[in-house]
Amino acid sequence: TNGMLWFIMAGTVTGSCSIPLSATLKGTGTITGDLTNAGIISPGSSPSIISAGGIYTQASTGVLVIELGGTDPGTGYDQLAVTGTAALSGTLDVSLIDPFNPVLGQTFTIMTYGSHTSEFNTVNLPELGAGLDWEITYGATSVQLAVMEGSYFVYLPLIMR
Repeated sequence: TNGMLWFIMAGTVTGSCSIPLSATLKGTGTITGDLTNAGIISPGSSPSIISAGGIYTQASTGVLVIELGGTDPGTGYDQLAVTGTAALSGTLDVSLIDPFNPVLGQTFTIMTYGSHTSEFNTVNLPELGAGLDWEITYGATSVQLAVMEGSYFVYLPLIMR
């Protein structure tokens, strides 16, 4: 519809899969080969996990959509699980599923991989409660979002004597 192509996935796709610009892959399951994303990948009828058995390549036009609604991958929040190398680019777009509000100390492993070669160009994260902020970590085998204490700016008037 409106020039968009939606792939609704459930189960296993044998071989590699390429999501072109203006197309969306949504669902749960496994792609046994490589996965290339120039469009949008959104795990689940949220939340859920999409697994790729090969290399994951996200182009500069690609968007990975992750929804957070709890603390367990696949049932509480979305995850992309990649066996091989993840070559990241494009956008990571994270949103909250109502009424979930992350709290200090919670960590979400939104992506796993064998290794990675780059980072997302743009990261869109939802607003958190007062005094909280997000920390994104690109580790050796995963991308994690953590809720941490936010930065505070304190204004102290200067008194001249």
